[in-house]
Amino acid sequence: MRARRFEPSAPQPGEPPRPGLYVHVPFCARVCPYCDFAVRRDDVALRETFVESLAGEIRTWECDVAFETVYLGGGTPSILSADQLVRVATVLRESLPIVDDAVWSLEANPEDVDVHRLASWGELGFEVVSLGVQSLQDETLKALGRRHRCSLALSALEDAVSSPLRVSADLIYGHPSETLDCWLENLETVLDSDIEHISCYELTVHEGTPFRRLVDDGRLKLARQDERAVWFRATHEVFAARGWTPYEVSNFARRPEWRSEHNRKYWLHQPYLGLGPSAHSFDGRRRWWNVRGTEDYVARLQDGCEVVEDTELLSDEDLLLEAIMLRLRTVDGLSLRWLGERHGAERANRVKARAQRHVASGLLNLDGDVLSPSLQGLAMADSLAPDLAA
Repeated sequence: MRARRFEPSAPQPGEPPRPGLYVHVPFCARVCPYCDFAVRRDDVALRETFVESLAGEIRTWECDVAFETVYLGGGTPSILSADQLVRVATVLRESLPIVDDAVWSLEANPEDVDVHRLASWGELGFEVVSLGVQSLQDETLKALGRRHRCSLALSALEDAVSSPLRVSADLIYGHPSETLDCWLENLETVLDSDIEHISCYELTVHEGTPFRRLVDDGRLKLARQDERAVWFRATHEVFAARGWTPYEVSNFARRPEWRSEHNRKYWLHQPYLGLGPSAHSFDGRRRWWNVRGTEDYVARLQDGCEVVEDTELLSDEDLLLEAIMLRLRTVDGLSLRWLGERHGAERANRVKARAQRHVASGLLNLDGDVLSPSLQGLAMADSLAPDLAA
């Protein structure tokens, strides 16, 4: 396969590009019934072949701009053996420019966490571990298809926060097996663990998943919109009472410096390179993505073929809509000055004019040249953006 160049553009005129690097590891010990990511059940032999193929894809890329973040997601990156992780980290460092103080992050499931593995991840250069806790209710964990139970999640949290790594936890709310009171109790327990970052995701049912079939058959009843709004507000109130920073719709940090540096690149419309099956990339104007199936991905690389499945060139209108939508998902909001510098003063003035009725309704705040969402507006950011960009 021929060498390819990643040429990121600056998200703001006059600023250097600050790209992130994402590596998708598609293997899971068990595929959860709500998951629509490109994942598959673990296969030891295929996993080894995948690591070799991934190294091959990494070596095909060239870039003159150093990456500021490296994020291994999935899937379950913690399912990789110590030797496999070493090989992935080594080929990344040898093949691509990465700044010396880059933030390296690794997603992990509680059943893969112990003091020895945490230490080995730290020695490899990982600074952040993101734990897929999801719930602290055994009934809900079982319903979500998770392999671990509450006691194991608490043990993994304790080991992780006692390690030198920074720790984040993923939680899911809204499954009918769990009441609002139970959810808030879960949240308080995780907050008491001295953790530094938490992501709280509302249960979403995607097409093609087992949960979608359960909903269609009437065997899984999801909360109504008004009920979901109550859960969303109650969640944010718990964090606010603890003094945490709710810096994005679903993401909270104990202190501003503990925000996810990698994920903020997505929300700030900064460029990123994705490696592995189904991984997406964005250079500031173009977006492309790899083939989804792991076997297809491996076979193409073994045959020396291209793994990029498709590419799209984003129009000015596409970029404008994405910039508005992504930035309104954050409490920092959308700078109209930035918008004017990037997309032209006429467009920025049009957005400001269209925003006035949302300011009047309390969904948006306008402070100087910055449009930021209220709590109610934060919950509706995706629907506000198309109106503002029209």
